[in-house]
Amino acid sequence: MTAAMADKKIILTEEQTDAIEFDHDKPAIVSAAAGSGKTTLLVDRVVRLLSDASKNISADSLAIMTFTRNATRSMREKLNKMLTKKLRELASSTDENDKETYDYLKKQIFLLRQASISTIDAFCLRMIKENAEAFDLPLNFTIADNARKATLQSQALKAALEELYSDSFSNAERDALFFTFSFENDENLGKAVLSIADKLSCYPEPEKWMEEALDVYKDMNSLEANFSGLLDDSLEFCVSRLKYSVAKYSDENVLEGLRREVADKRAELKGKKNASLDTMEDTVIPGLKKYIEAEENRAAMAEKDFKAYKSSRSIKSLSELTANLENNTKKLPDRYPNHGKTYENKKLITKIANEVKDAVDALLEFKIDFDEEQRELGFTRNALETFFKLLNIYRENYRLEKRNAGCLDFSDCTQELYGKLSENGGDNDFRRQLSKRFSCVIVDEFQDCNKIQSSVFELLGE
Repeated sequence: MTAAMADKKIILTEEQTDAIEFDHDKPAIVSAAAGSGKTTLLVDRVVRLLSDASKNISADSLAIMTFTRNATRSMREKLNKMLTKKLRELASSTDENDKETYDYLKKQIFLLRQASISTIDAFCLRMIKENAEAFDLPLNFTIADNARKATLQSQALKAALEELYSDSFSNAERDALFFTFSFENDENLGKAVLSIADKLSCYPEPEKWMEEALDVYKDMNSLEANFSGLLDDSLEFCVSRLKYSVAKYSDENVLEGLRREVADKRAELKGKKNASLDTMEDTVIPGLKKYIEAEENRAAMAEKDFKAYKSSRSIKSLSELTANLENNTKKLPDRYPNHGKTYENKKLITKIANEVKDAVDALLEFKIDFDEEQRELGFTRNALETFFKLLNIYRENYRLEKRNAGCLDFSDCTQELYGKLSENGGDNDFRRQLSKRFSCVIVDEFQDCNKIQSSVFELLGE
């Protein structure tokens, strides 16, 4: 069901009907491929909810969120169009029930003008503006545009970096920060601060996120528990890629191809002696066979080491996998011993060898030294603590810069609303009031929500 088909009579599937008719007072997610008609289905669901007087859902109690202004405008137009079409169909009916439905629907269309159909940012901003005093904000606060935001961020960052070189930070802290993360200069450090601060604005509890990040470096067990499992799919892909690349030597029959090439040239020479062909038979082909066997053994050992890693998911087993791969690579024999003249199959062999090399290089990207990681663990944690200390100074500076300028940015709106709705330190009366105000919270393209946006919707839906 596509948007272009919205005005036509559509036969819904069982799953689509279930989604449209699902209880409005229970949480639900519709998951389907792009272009399969999720938004059109959502519009149909809203129309049915608003048309059913028994559900008693007032159109102005809806909160419908989209990700772009165009999507918002399109959503409102589609709802109006479908409701108006339904109204026209009822207008000519003489049935008393239809007349009641007509009056009810007419009122709903009027109330729909007041419904909160907007982007997520605009919704959060509207809730704050309507309750500015509850958020301890001036009534005339503004949203900083990109230019103003960049200026305020620059001022906040400059002050934070100045503090980095003051007595607020020790020499040991500065050394840990620069040597561990290899920041070449303050510009790169500043970019990292701005980038992480921006990412933190997507989390409901940034401080908790930073605490958890530090806990990762508490000891080797924590490091392994948090990182090793994340590598499974990538490592498995690289090992499979190596195995597949090496198998091409056999699949492409490169040795047999060389033997045929030598035999064909022997036939052309009609028994005449040829030193190059002798070299091919006596040295090149046996040497290449030995090389391919070594490649196959290397791939087999990498697969075996990966299984060992997967069963333990330890940094030590990962270290052994890459160390063995590196050692076996060094032991590879010469691929073309005394090969003499160029032969036809060399291009194919070189192509396969290069593919194998690329697969090995991809695996060696995971190279890690267990003993070194253990030695560096405490230093890394200290560096991270220092970075977060600087990051929090910047975040507080930026907050004050915005307050003094009487403005917020859109991420602040989501953070402010979440803070007020939150069960930990929030305003219970405000949360109940807002939750009661909206009978339905509907989000189009929910998969694009970040964590704090999802948390706001969950709190509103309580």
